[in-house]
Formats: sequence, structure tokens, C-alpha cells
Amino acid sequence: LPLKKKAEMKEILRFPLSRLMIGTAQFGFDYGVANYSGVPGFMDICAMLEEAASAGINCLDTAAA
Repeated sequence: LPLKKKAEMKEILRFPLSRLMIGTAQFGFDYGVANYSGVPGFMDICAMLEEAASAGINCLDTAAA
């Protein structure tokens, strides 16, 4: 679903970062209690990242799950 509103930004070290972040654990392996579909395909991941970027989200959570 397309996001209707741009993400709110917070400046950290003079670089504007979005207050929302995309978790990436499911991009690499089956993760999460509500994950019934497994790992998304490459093109689905690209679409999610493009949609997030167009909404102003510029942070990715890449911490180990």
C-alpha cells in the first residue's frame, strides 16, 4: 500500500534521518511470529525499499535478529 505522508525527520550529526525505520531481518531469512509467507523475493524487497524511500524513510535496521 502506498504511504500517504512523508516520514517525520530528526537530524543526527547534521544528517536528516527519518523517525521511522525499516526492519530488514525478514529480507534474509524466515523471521517473526506473524511471518507466514517466508522470505520475500528480491523484487518485492526492492519495491518495499522504493516505497519507503519515496515516503522519506531513509533508515534501515540491520541489527542481528
